[in-house]
Order: sequence, then structure tokens, then C-alpha cells
Amino acid sequence: MSRRFPELHNPGWLRQQHGVEFRSVKEIAEVIGCSESAVNGALRRAGVPRLPKLMRAALQARRAREEGEVEA
Repeated sequence: MSRRFPELHNPGWLRQQHGVEFRSVKEIAEVIGCSESAVNGALRRAGVPRLPKLMRAALQARRAREEGEVEA
């Protein structure tokens, strides 16, 4: 059976995108070409906790600073 958005059925990929890369639901939806509600449902089914917007932004900024320090 072929799934239209296989990423939505891959808990590891979802955890990487949202919990490690700190991508928003909207960003994930844009990457794979599906709706935000589909991503929300997939995150819920995979047991991936949603990161609040401000927390995600702070984590993204911290990661960018740390990556900048490594490259410098």
C-alpha cells in the first residue's frame, strides 16, 4: 500500500523535524506538501510533544548561536 505522505507515518522523522530541528507544524507541512492538521495528527499519533512557539523560537536561536560558534 502506497501512502501519499510517508513522512507522516515515520515517528523518527517527525521527532527529528519537530523535536531536534525545531520546525513548526506549518514548516513541516510545507516541506512535505500536506496540511497542518495532518501534521498535528501525525505528531499526536507518534507521541511527539508539541513545542510552544516561544520555546521553539528560543531553541532555534540557541542552536543557531551554537552552530555559529562551532563554525567560527
